[in-house]
Amino acid sequence: MKQFKKISAHLLDFILTILAINLIILFFSSLWVWNNADPSISWWKAFSNQAKDIYEAFLFIDQIQIMVDYSFSQGIPKFSLFWVSLKDPFIYSLLILGGTLLATFIAALLFEVFHYFSPRILQNFFREIAFFIQSIPDVIMIFAIQLFSIWIFKKTGLLILDPVALGEDHVYLLPIIALSILPIFMLFQMIDLSVSEEQQKMYVEYAYAKGLSKREIFFKHILRNTTITIFSNLQYLLWFIISSLLILERLLNMDGLFSFINGLDIKFIAVGLTFLFIPFYLLDIWGKTIVKRVMGGEHG
Repeated sequence: MKQFKKISAHLLDFILTILAINLIILFFSSLWVWNNADPSISWWKAFSNQAKDIYEAFLFIDQIQIMVDYSFSQGIPKFSLFWVSLKDPFIYSLLILGGTLLATFIAALLFEVFHYFSPRILQNFFREIAFFIQSIPDVIMIFAIQLFSIWIFKKTGLLILDPVALGEDHVYLLPIIALSILPIFMLFQMIDLSVSEEQQKMYVEYAYAKGLSKREIFFKHILRNTTITIFSNLQYLLWFIISSLLILERLLNMDGLFSFINGLDIKFIAVGLTFLFIPFYLLDIWGKTIVKRVMGGEHG
Protein backbone atom coordinates (compact mmCIF):
# COMPACT_ATOMS: atom_id res chain seq x y z
CA MET A 1 0.00 0.00 0.00
CA LYS A 2 2.86 2.34 0.85
CA GLN A 3 4.54 1.59 -2.48
CA PHE A 4 1.25 2.23 -4.32
CA LYS A 5 0.88 5.64 -2.64
CA LYS A 6 4.45 6.55 -3.58
CA ILE A 7 3.92 5.57 -7.24
CA SER A 8 0.59 7.44 -7.30
CA ALA A 9 2.23 10.57 -5.87
CA HIS A 10 5.00 10.45 -8.50
CA LEU A 11 2.45 9.88 -11.28
CA LEU A 12 0.30 12.79 -10.11
CA ASP A 13 3.36 15.05 -9.85
CA PHE A 14 4.45 13.96 -13.33
CA ILE A 15 1.04 14.72 -14.88
CA LEU A 16 0.72 18.08 -13.11
CA THR A 17 4.23 19.13 -14.21
CA ILE A 18 3.52 18.23 -17.85
CA LEU A 19 0.24 20.16 -17.65
CA ALA A 20 2.08 23.15 -16.17
CA ILE A 21 4.70 23.10 -18.95
CA ASN A 22 2.04 22.97 -21.65
CA LEU A 23 -0.11 25.62 -19.97
CA ILE A 24 2.84 28.02 -19.94
CA ILE A 25 3.44 27.32 -23.64
CA LEU A 26 -0.29 27.72 -24.32
CA PHE A 27 -0.50 31.02 -22.47
CA PHE A 28 2.30 32.74 -24.38
CA SER A 29 1.43 31.22 -27.76
CA SER A 30 -2.22 32.25 -27.44
CA LEU A 31 -1.14 35.78 -26.53
CA TRP A 32 0.99 35.91 -29.66
CA VAL A 33 -1.88 34.59 -31.84
CA TRP A 34 -4.32 37.00 -30.22
CA ASN A 35 -2.04 39.99 -30.89
CA ASN A 36 -1.22 39.00 -34.48
CA ALA A 37 -4.48 37.46 -35.72
CA ASP A 38 -7.90 38.88 -36.51
CA PRO A 39 -8.80 41.44 -33.78
CA SER A 40 -12.28 39.95 -33.60
CA ILE A 41 -10.81 36.70 -32.18
CA SER A 42 -10.82 36.76 -28.39
CA TRP A 43 -7.87 35.61 -26.30
CA TRP A 44 -9.94 32.71 -24.97
CA LYS A 45 -10.75 31.60 -28.51
CA ALA A 46 -7.06 31.70 -29.44
CA PHE A 47 -6.22 29.79 -26.25
CA SER A 48 -8.81 27.07 -26.88
CA ASN A 49 -7.68 26.64 -30.52
CA GLN A 50 -4.06 26.29 -29.45
CA ALA A 51 -5.06 23.83 -26.70
CA LYS A 52 -6.97 21.73 -29.22
CA ASP A 53 -3.95 21.65 -31.58
CA ILE A 54 -1.61 20.53 -28.79
CA TYR A 55 -4.06 17.90 -27.57
CA GLU A 56 -4.43 16.46 -31.09
CA ALA A 57 -0.64 16.51 -31.55
CA PHE A 58 -0.20 14.27 -28.50
CA LEU A 59 -3.19 12.10 -29.45
CA PHE A 60 -2.05 11.53 -33.06
CA ILE A 61 1.71 11.71 -32.51
CA ASP A 62 2.24 8.68 -34.76
CA GLN A 63 0.33 10.28 -37.65
CA ILE A 64 1.14 13.98 -37.85
CA GLN A 65 3.63 15.08 -40.50
CA ILE A 66 5.92 18.04 -41.08
CA MET A 67 7.60 19.40 -44.19
CA VAL A 68 11.31 18.48 -44.08
CA ASP A 69 12.41 19.66 -47.51
CA TYR A 70 11.17 21.62 -50.52
CA SER A 71 12.23 21.17 -54.12
CA PHE A 72 12.22 24.63 -55.71
CA SER A 73 12.81 23.22 -59.17
CA GLN A 74 9.77 20.95 -59.01
CA GLY A 75 7.75 22.90 -56.49
CA ILE A 76 7.10 19.72 -54.51
CA PRO A 77 7.37 19.69 -50.70
CA LYS A 78 8.73 16.61 -48.94
CA PHE A 79 6.97 15.47 -45.78
CA SER A 80 7.95 13.11 -42.99
CA LEU A 81 6.30 11.80 -39.85
CA PHE A 82 7.00 14.20 -36.99
CA TRP A 83 8.19 11.56 -34.51
CA VAL A 84 10.58 10.10 -37.11
CA SER A 85 12.13 13.51 -37.79
CA LEU A 86 12.23 14.29 -34.06
CA LYS A 87 14.19 11.17 -33.08
CA ASP A 88 17.73 12.13 -34.16
CA PRO A 89 17.70 15.75 -32.86
CA PHE A 90 16.09 14.57 -29.62
CA ILE A 91 18.71 11.86 -29.01
CA TYR A 92 21.53 14.27 -29.90
CA SER A 93 20.35 16.91 -27.42
CA LEU A 94 19.71 14.23 -24.80
CA LEU A 95 23.28 12.94 -25.16
CA ILE A 96 24.67 16.47 -24.82
CA LEU A 97 22.56 17.16 -21.72
CA GLY A 98 23.37 13.79 -20.16
CA GLY A 99 27.08 14.19 -20.85
CA THR A 100 27.02 17.70 -19.38
CA LEU A 101 25.29 16.54 -16.19
CA LEU A 102 27.74 13.66 -15.78
CA ALA A 103 30.76 15.92 -16.39
CA THR A 104 29.34 18.49 -13.95
CA PHE A 105 28.89 16.00 -11.09
CA ILE A 106 32.26 14.30 -11.57
CA ALA A 107 34.27 17.52 -11.97
CA ALA A 108 32.51 19.32 -9.08
CA LEU A 109 33.19 16.40 -6.73
CA LEU A 110 36.84 16.18 -7.82
CA PHE A 111 37.28 19.92 -7.31
CA GLU A 112 35.78 19.65 -3.84
CA VAL A 113 38.09 16.77 -2.91
CA PHE A 114 41.11 18.75 -4.15
CA HIS A 115 39.87 21.87 -2.37
CA TYR A 116 39.19 20.08 0.93
CA PHE A 117 42.68 18.60 1.23
CA SER A 118 44.52 21.71 0.01
CA PRO A 119 46.22 24.29 2.25
CA ARG A 120 44.03 27.19 3.32
CA ILE A 121 45.72 29.64 0.94
CA LEU A 122 44.86 27.38 -2.01
CA GLN A 123 41.31 26.94 -0.74
CA ASN A 124 40.77 30.71 -0.71
CA PHE A 125 42.32 31.02 -4.16
CA PHE A 126 40.09 28.26 -5.51
CA ARG A 127 36.97 29.95 -4.11
CA GLU A 128 37.97 33.23 -5.80
CA ILE A 129 38.47 31.44 -9.13
CA ALA A 130 35.08 29.74 -8.82
CA PHE A 131 33.38 33.06 -8.06
CA PHE A 132 35.12 34.75 -11.02
CA ILE A 133 34.18 32.01 -13.53
CA GLN A 134 30.55 32.07 -12.39
CA SER A 135 30.40 35.79 -13.18
CA ILE A 136 31.26 35.17 -16.86
CA PRO A 137 28.16 34.94 -19.13
CA ASP A 138 27.77 31.56 -20.79
CA VAL A 139 27.77 33.10 -24.30
CA ILE A 140 31.17 34.68 -23.70
CA MET A 141 32.43 31.39 -22.30
CA ILE A 142 31.34 29.56 -25.48
CA PHE A 143 33.04 32.11 -27.74
CA ALA A 144 36.22 31.96 -25.62
CA ILE A 145 36.40 28.16 -25.95
CA GLN A 146 35.81 28.39 -29.71
CA LEU A 147 38.52 31.03 -30.14
CA PHE A 148 40.93 29.04 -27.97
CA SER A 149 40.46 25.88 -30.06
CA ILE A 150 40.96 27.88 -33.28
CA TRP A 151 44.10 29.55 -31.83
CA ILE A 152 45.54 26.13 -30.91
CA PHE A 153 44.77 24.87 -34.41
CA LYS A 154 46.51 27.84 -36.05
CA LYS A 155 49.59 27.46 -33.85
CA THR A 156 49.96 23.66 -33.87
CA GLY A 157 47.72 22.36 -36.65
CA LEU A 158 45.94 20.25 -34.00
CA LEU A 159 42.16 20.62 -33.90
CA ILE A 160 41.41 19.68 -30.29
CA LEU A 161 37.74 20.70 -30.56
CA ASP A 162 35.41 21.13 -33.53
CA PRO A 163 34.34 24.78 -33.12
CA VAL A 164 31.12 24.33 -35.11
CA ALA A 165 28.98 21.57 -36.58
CA LEU A 166 29.16 21.27 -40.37
CA GLY A 167 26.52 19.53 -42.47
CA GLU A 168 25.29 16.37 -40.79
CA ASP A 169 28.35 16.08 -38.52
CA HIS A 170 27.65 16.25 -34.81
CA VAL A 171 30.00 17.91 -32.32
CA TYR A 172 29.99 16.55 -28.78
CA LEU A 173 33.09 17.57 -26.84
CA LEU A 174 32.85 21.34 -27.30
CA PRO A 175 29.14 21.60 -26.34
CA ILE A 176 29.66 19.43 -23.26
CA ILE A 177 32.68 21.45 -22.13
CA ALA A 178 30.98 24.78 -22.84
CA LEU A 179 27.76 23.78 -21.09
CA SER A 180 29.42 22.22 -18.04
CA ILE A 181 31.94 24.91 -17.01
CA LEU A 182 29.51 27.21 -15.20
CA PRO A 183 27.40 24.39 -13.64
CA ILE A 184 30.61 22.73 -12.38
CA PHE A 185 31.57 25.76 -10.33
CA MET A 186 27.99 26.40 -9.26
CA LEU A 187 27.70 22.85 -7.94
CA PHE A 188 31.19 23.02 -6.43
CA GLN A 189 30.18 26.07 -4.38
CA MET A 190 26.98 24.33 -3.27
CA ILE A 191 28.92 21.23 -2.20
CA ASP A 192 31.61 23.33 -0.51
CA LEU A 193 28.98 25.19 1.50
CA SER A 194 27.38 21.89 2.52
CA VAL A 195 30.79 20.47 3.53
CA SER A 196 31.48 23.57 5.63
CA GLU A 197 28.14 23.09 7.41
CA GLU A 198 28.85 19.40 8.00
CA GLN A 199 32.23 20.23 9.55
CA GLN A 200 30.47 22.22 12.26
CA LYS A 201 28.35 19.28 13.38
CA MET A 202 29.03 17.24 16.50
CA TYR A 203 29.60 13.94 14.73
CA VAL A 204 32.73 15.35 13.06
CA GLU A 205 34.25 16.31 16.43
CA TYR A 206 33.26 12.91 17.79
CA ALA A 207 34.92 11.18 14.82
CA TYR A 208 38.14 13.11 15.40
CA ALA A 209 37.99 12.19 19.09
CA LYS A 210 37.74 8.51 18.12
CA GLY A 211 40.97 8.87 16.18
CA LEU A 212 39.59 8.84 12.62
CA SER A 213 41.74 10.62 10.05
CA LYS A 214 40.64 13.65 8.06
CA ARG A 215 40.48 11.47 4.93
CA GLU A 216 38.24 8.86 6.60
CA ILE A 217 35.88 11.45 8.00
CA PHE A 218 35.55 13.19 4.66
CA PHE A 219 34.95 10.14 2.46
CA LYS A 220 32.94 8.03 4.90
CA HIS A 221 30.78 10.69 6.53
CA ILE A 222 30.95 14.26 5.21
CA LEU A 223 30.89 13.40 1.49
CA ARG A 224 28.04 10.95 2.00
CA ASN A 225 25.99 13.58 3.80
CA THR A 226 26.51 16.11 1.01
CA THR A 227 24.81 13.74 -1.45
CA ILE A 228 21.53 15.44 -0.66
CA THR A 229 23.01 18.78 -1.82
CA ILE A 230 24.00 17.29 -5.16
CA PHE A 231 20.66 15.74 -5.99
CA SER A 232 18.46 18.41 -4.43
CA ASN A 233 19.97 20.90 -6.90
CA LEU A 234 19.56 18.59 -9.88
CA GLN A 235 16.47 20.34 -11.25
CA TYR A 236 18.03 23.79 -10.89
CA LEU A 237 21.20 22.70 -12.70
CA LEU A 238 19.19 20.94 -15.39
CA TRP A 239 17.08 23.97 -16.27
CA PHE A 240 20.20 26.14 -16.29
CA ILE A 241 21.92 23.73 -18.71
CA ILE A 242 18.82 23.48 -20.93
CA SER A 243 18.57 27.28 -21.20
CA SER A 244 22.26 27.42 -22.19
CA LEU A 245 21.78 24.62 -24.73
CA LEU A 246 19.08 26.70 -26.40
CA ILE A 247 21.71 29.37 -27.14
CA LEU A 248 24.51 26.92 -27.86
CA GLU A 249 22.64 25.07 -30.61
CA ARG A 250 22.25 28.37 -32.42
CA LEU A 251 25.88 29.43 -32.01
CA LEU A 252 27.42 26.09 -32.99
CA ASN A 253 24.94 25.25 -35.76
CA MET A 254 23.94 22.08 -33.92
CA ASP A 255 21.11 19.92 -35.26
CA GLY A 256 19.61 19.43 -31.82
CA LEU A 257 16.09 19.49 -30.47
CA PHE A 258 15.80 23.27 -30.11
CA SER A 259 17.11 23.89 -33.62
CA PHE A 260 14.63 21.31 -34.91
CA ILE A 261 11.53 22.76 -33.25
CA ASN A 262 12.54 26.36 -33.98
CA GLY A 263 10.05 27.78 -36.46
CA LEU A 264 7.63 24.85 -36.16
CA ASP A 265 4.04 25.17 -35.04
CA ILE A 266 3.50 25.56 -31.30
CA LYS A 267 2.06 22.05 -30.97
CA PHE A 268 5.37 20.54 -32.09
CA ILE A 269 7.27 22.71 -29.60
CA ALA A 270 4.98 21.48 -26.81
CA VAL A 271 5.52 17.84 -27.77
CA GLY A 272 9.30 18.26 -28.10
CA LEU A 273 9.72 19.96 -24.72
CA THR A 274 7.47 17.41 -23.04
CA PHE A 275 9.55 14.55 -24.42
CA LEU A 276 12.70 16.29 -23.19
CA PHE A 277 11.23 16.64 -19.72
CA ILE A 278 10.38 12.93 -19.26
CA PRO A 279 13.88 11.38 -18.95
CA PHE A 280 15.11 14.08 -16.60
CA TYR A 281 12.02 13.77 -14.43
CA LEU A 282 12.83 10.07 -14.06
CA LEU A 283 16.43 11.02 -13.28
CA ASP A 284 15.23 13.39 -10.58
CA ILE A 285 13.13 10.63 -8.99
CA TRP A 286 16.14 8.31 -9.09
CA GLY A 287 18.30 10.97 -7.45
CA LYS A 288 15.82 11.53 -4.62
CA THR A 289 15.63 7.76 -4.09
CA ILE A 290 19.42 7.59 -3.83
CA VAL A 291 19.42 10.41 -1.27
CA LYS A 292 16.83 8.66 0.90
CA ARG A 293 18.76 5.41 0.83
CA VAL A 294 22.13 7.02 1.54
CA MET A 295 20.78 9.19 4.32
CA GLY A 296 18.71 6.36 5.78
CA GLY A 297 15.49 8.32 5.40
CA GLU A 298 16.78 11.14 7.59
CA HIS A 299 16.23 13.80 4.93
CA GLY A 300 13.28 12.14 3.20
